Amino acid sequence: MPHKMAESRCKTEQNDSAIMTSALESAIQFLQRYPELTQFVVNKSSYQFDIHSLIVDAKKMNLAEAVEDIRKEFATNGSSSEFCDENQGSLEHSESIDPIKQNRQSEDALLTEDESTRVDEPANESAECNVLQDITNHTKDRPRRNLRKNGSLPKHCVFCHNNGATREEYESHHCKDEWGNVTCPVLQNFVCSRCNATGTNAHTAKYCPQKPIITPEDCVAIEKRWQQKRRRRLARGYAAHAQAAAASRGSAEVQTTTLPNKLVVSSAEPNAAVARISIAFRAGSRNETADSLGAAHVLRAAGGLSTKTATAFGITRNIQQAGGSLTTTADRELVSYSVAVTKDQLEVGLKYLEATATGQVFKPWELAELTPIIRNELARLPTEVQAVELLHKAAFRDGLGNSVFCPDYLVGKHSSETMQHYFATNCTTNRAAVAGVGVDHQLLVGFAQSLALESGAGSENKSTFNTGEVRREGAGSRAAVAVGAQAVGWNSLKEAMAFWVLQYAAGVGPATKRGANNGALTKALSGVSSSSLFNGYTDNGMFGFVVSGDAKNAGKAVEAGVKALKSLSVTDADVTRGKASAVAAVLDITENQSSLHHQLGEESALLGQVYKKSDLLAAVNAVTAGDVQAAARKVASSKLAVGAVGNLSHVPHLCDLH
Repeated sequence: MPHKMAESRCKTEQNDSAIMTSALESAIQFLQRYPELTQFVVNKSSYQFDIHSLIVDAKKMNLAEAVEDIRKEFATNGSSSEFCDENQGSLEHSESIDPIKQNRQSEDALLTEDESTRVDEPANESAECNVLQDITNHTKDRPRRNLRKNGSLPKHCVFCHNNGATREEYESHHCKDEWGNVTCPVLQNFVCSRCNATGTNAHTAKYCPQKPIITPEDCVAIEKRWQQKRRRRLARGYAAHAQAAAASRGSAEVQTTTLPNKLVVSSAEPNAAVARISIAFRAGSRNETADSLGAAHVLRAAGGLSTKTATAFGITRNIQQAGGSLTTTADRELVSYSVAVTKDQLEVGLKYLEATATGQVFKPWELAELTPIIRNELARLPTEVQAVELLHKAAFRDGLGNSVFCPDYLVGKHSSETMQHYFATNCTTNRAAVAGVGVDHQLLVGFAQSLALESGAGSENKSTFNTGEVRREGAGSRAAVAVGAQAVGWNSLKEAMAFWVLQYAAGVGPATKRGANNGALTKALSGVSSSSLFNGYTDNGMFGFVVSGDAKNAGKAVEAGVKALKSLSVTDADVTRGKASAVAAVLDITENQSSLHHQLGEESALLGQVYKKSDLLAAVNAVTAGDVQAAARKVASSKLAVGAVGNLSHVPHLCDLH
């Protein structure tokens, strides 16, 4: 078999078409063994093949002749082409070659030796970039290397010649002797970065026998490393920010930036293990009109459907593959799209977060598929939640009175045009915010700048508190009732903190199973489940209580609760307990990355600024007993609103409570 190979190489030397055949054979064998790299090799390599023509030509060739020879030489990376005495028979055979061809062989040997002993190797990263080009270049040069085995030693040191030595220096000695030992004094001082070989065994890392630098497995590994590098950089113009984030760990303090288009960007805890990013819009149910009631609920349910750049299936599968989660939440003021992924999958998470939050198309057949989902949500609503929704309707009528849930009679009635109009009106840069935890702030700013959102302030829907009552009769023996009075909004932080402390002082329900209600308000409500209620919004708020239980007990508890609300008084001990609970709530929110992430989005979108943990703690500690008592007096003097659902035969009407 070796003798046949030697004869085949001699024939190849004498026939130029056979040389091309060998090159095509080697390329075909590589592409057949690794078809997934076909397009990659063609795109990245300087040695271009027309694949279709190559395959057609391959059918005309006998591929079985030199395949084994090519594979062996590919596996050793051409290491057998170094100067050695393993082919003495070939050297003897070459003495009969024509002198003209022998001169051509010497020139080719010089060229290939120039390439094999070059010392100024690029860095590891650039070597990876040129690896596929080297593969194909070695394929082209393989016939020449075979020819060089049959030639004589060069008459000068090609190592010194390639590295800028003078003619006298590189002609004064050889690079290697006939046994392959290094004789060049310069190369002998070179140390291989792979095996640390030096002296007479010195060589460059490219030709280290310990590990060939070019193998098909290396190609796959290099491609994987390239993909990992791409994941660390975001492709939408903020790759520079990603590099800066890797260079510096960043500050754990909350950072806020307002872009020229009025979009607010806030971030905290850039070193968290999990990256959480959200895009929040002031598009909650308070912004609905008579023609778009329930649109916020549909918008929340439509999160993850097909967009301009991705299908619902693609979004779901890619987020699952990245090990992340994509969620959509909605309340009376905000609609928020959030993604949580590990940092190495950040690019994937941001890609589909942007597609979901800014590129929705609301296809009619996909909206129709949401009908059973929305009906299922409405059927599973707890009675306490229904009572609070009716309380908002009675107190605010429209605006904040709009339910966060779609009305029963409008389920399935929202057209694609209605949703597109609602989205375009309320989801603009002026009404949006981008918040992140576990993400570098400058990277997040770059991401926010790339969002394809229209500008526009939209309309502000103000809401005023009114007295009223909304009752929904139902079967069964239970009832849920919510009673509320006017409070303040979060635009006045000091007053809102006083009402927040008052809520904890009044009681938020038992802390343990079967625990007692010891709050200033809830201790008067016996025989039912009860809790105080404080819902603060941007410009208004509501304070009261919620009871749920047997219909007869619920009626009695409502009467007792209204009396306690009208004569609510708190002691210093109640205030101290309320402040301690409020401080614990602040710490729980700010030290939990998930809740901190939602807080950043809400404050950024609604207030245009973010309160630091120290600011919130200072605001709570600054609340005095006088502030809490003033809030209690405001509640006692306010008009009341009532929302009730269930068996209301024993629940008093609002006029009876006054």
